[in-house]
Amino acid sequence: MKFDLRNIFLQSLKSVNSGLLIKSAVSLDCNKLKINEKIFKINNNCYLVGFGKAVYEMAVEMENILGKHLQKGIITVPHDLKTYIRSSLKKDSVVTVFEGGKNNLPDENSLKASLEIKNLVIKCEKTDFLIVLISGGGSALLSYPIFPITLAEKVELIKNVTSAGANIEELNTVRKVLSELKGGKLAALAYPATVVALILSDIVGDPLDFIASGPTILPNKSTKQDALTILKKYNLMKNVNENIKQILYSPSEVNQGTINHLDNFLYNIIIGNNLTFMNAAKKETELLGCNSIILSNQITGFIDEVAKVYIHIIKSICSYLNTGIKITFLEQINELCKQCETHSYIQNIVININKNLHVIDTCYIRKSNLCLIAGGEPTVELTGNGTGGRNQELTLKMALELHKLKISEEWINKLNIFFMSAGTDGIDGPTDAAGAITDINLIEEALIFNFNPEVYLENNDSYTFFSLFKNGSQLIKTGHTGTNVMDVHFLLFNFI
Repeated sequence: MKFDLRNIFLQSLKSVNSGLLIKSAVSLDCNKLKINEKIFKINNNCYLVGFGKAVYEMAVEMENILGKHLQKGIITVPHDLKTYIRSSLKKDSVVTVFEGGKNNLPDENSLKASLEIKNLVIKCEKTDFLIVLISGGGSALLSYPIFPITLAEKVELIKNVTSAGANIEELNTVRKVLSELKGGKLAALAYPATVVALILSDIVGDPLDFIASGPTILPNKSTKQDALTILKKYNLMKNVNENIKQILYSPSEVNQGTINHLDNFLYNIIIGNNLTFMNAAKKETELLGCNSIILSNQITGFIDEVAKVYIHIIKSICSYLNTGIKITFLEQINELCKQCETHSYIQNIVININKNLHVIDTCYIRKSNLCLIAGGEPTVELTGNGTGGRNQELTLKMALELHKLKISEEWINKLNIFFMSAGTDGIDGPTDAAGAITDINLIEEALIFNFNPEVYLENNDSYTFFSLFKNGSQLIKTGHTGTNVMDVHFLLFNFI
């Protein structure tokens, strides 16, 4: 059954194919451009910019739709573009493509592309129509530090903030205040042109001002004081150089009049997100005859904390599937709410489980499979120097916790339990894997071959573990998928 989970993941990726999302959201009738329910009049006056892991195929479809109305476009995409594109720009395309952002970090190529984007945007006039394509990875690909900060200085700081365990909102807050284009500044440069941003969300809760660091979101709510607070929180100020300090401690310049006017010219539209993927995954599991429940699309927090929540859920569900005592099950699930102060997504999980008790009842009565689906973006706290990513690390942690559960709870042996975690962009950390899959027996098998998972976890070396164990067969490898809607987690309960 574990290979079915892999296939479910691959099939569900089609639902967040960026090109297909554009085709379903955008259409043209003569000079009337319809985007969802909004209609805009265009007349050979369209310009396009884009940045992110998913924007290449978005740009292909937008150029196909706009035809002669599109005058020029510039997009910046990951450096290994040829390895993941499924469609191509036409030979006489007016869209220029830049590749950069190796290892999801800004580089000279993304800096050059950002300058070209800035130059295009700043020339837009009132009669022009600017389309901005945005997806995850956009922060690294739209990199233009405020003078006098150099690219190398900004990259070093971003690495330090990431390594300290900051979440994506904190990371992008720092990015915004040090950027010439993020934090609404790109939209402000395009004024008074009409700006429409089409966004593929890769952040929990779809906060528009943090997706790719919010280049089209005004007013910008992130302040220099916010960035300073984050750097102090993670004890990083001692490593901040003088150029960055100069910007952080300088007065902010805000043209509130321009921001107010932009309300009538600026539109930000989400065309796909993590929930889009999970709804598709739910359908895929049900096609295989498996009952399924979507737990939450807001999973955050450190890997260890997320694993504890999942193990609590596993124990509760396994107990019910074995005994049929619903009262005890409900008490155990609702016990999770006591952790809500530190895990904001837990209440969401408890509500969804309670709403779907009939699904779990069906599994108990019919002894049928149950799949729980969740999504979000947990955080790895780096303490070692190994190779891995949050999905592989979460999977290895879950393997270890499932092993402990198997030893301590005899009744759990009546069920096979599988867990899979994978990134929808296909790239988990600095590796060629999207994630990994485990079952309740993996650690037992690993120990036979003298693989100690705890050693690998302590060194943040989950990729090495999964690469060596069974010749890497537990790894999920897709290459770049051309999309990005965060991570997805599958928990499968299979009666023996």
